[in-house]
Amino acid sequence: LLNLTFTDPRFDQPALDSVIDSWQPYVDDPSADPDLAYYAAYAELRYGDEPRYRVIPTVDDLAALDLVTLERVWRQRFSNVGDWVISFSGDFDVDEVTELARRYVGSLAGGGADETFVDLEPDPPAKRVQREVRAGSGDKGTLTLVFDVAIDTSSDDRESVLAHLLTTVLTNRLTDHVREELGASYSPYGEVTVYTAPRPTVETVVQITGDPDQLDVLAAVVQDDLAALRDAGPTDAEFDDALAAAEQEYDLFDNDTIADLLARTPAHPQVLEAFIERRSVLADVEPSALRGFIALVLPANRYFDLRLLPA
Repeated sequence: LLNLTFTDPRFDQPALDSVIDSWQPYVDDPSADPDLAYYAAYAELRYGDEPRYRVIPTVDDLAALDLVTLERVWRQRFSNVGDWVISFSGDFDVDEVTELARRYVGSLAGGGADETFVDLEPDPPAKRVQREVRAGSGDKGTLTLVFDVAIDTSSDDRESVLAHLLTTVLTNRLTDHVREELGASYSPYGEVTVYTAPRPTVETVVQITGDPDQLDVLAAVVQDDLAALRDAGPTDAEFDDALAAAEQEYDLFDNDTIADLLARTPAHPQVLEAFIERRSVLADVEPSALRGFIALVLPANRYFDLRLLPA
């Protein structure tokens, strides 16, 4: 199947018609799906009019979609496997997989012209940006804060561990303060991710769902929590809980994780080393390091504030 994907792709008009039909309602009315409209609003805030980051096609783009264009782009991207990385991870016989790889991967066309990466991702706004989206119905609103901060990846393994710890601290604190104390949210969470491309950044997402009439109250509680974390860092108990959770998680990983690491390693050799060394890095992390990381990646005056409310 992998070999056929490259060598004998099918371009089927009924399949394309089905895709167009599935997208048409959202192109005609982006608010038809509240979650999609919400994400599209964020993409517009974050990436402006850069078409490669557009979530919903324009009317003209969808109307212009045809099999000839799709086939041209597909064959351009899949005609040369010289710059692809294909990884295998699982419980298999190495000799058998090696032979299969020689026959079905090694026989694919390679070589060709080298390509140069072009960074087309716009810089995030250097200020607080807020947007309110009205879509859907019901009694649920959503508040999302997104922080996007450039970093120095000279110690990527350490930053990834700190991001992991901060994810746990944020989610636990939001759960305690918002859901348990106010009873005002269904699913608060925080997630911190380190990206190495197209440029080194840390993205932090804080999201809370709850009563749409109480989003301002929820926002105030969240900002108080973030301010407290910037000023004092996590409590001793929060830090210890995050360490324990990370230690347990670092002992468990699956084939998908390994395959992804192997696929990314040729372009980013540091990711595999960071994964291997993360347990030892975790053992050396002090609360002061996490406090400094928080001050860096959660700036008080530079983030996205996006709110979804019923129409």
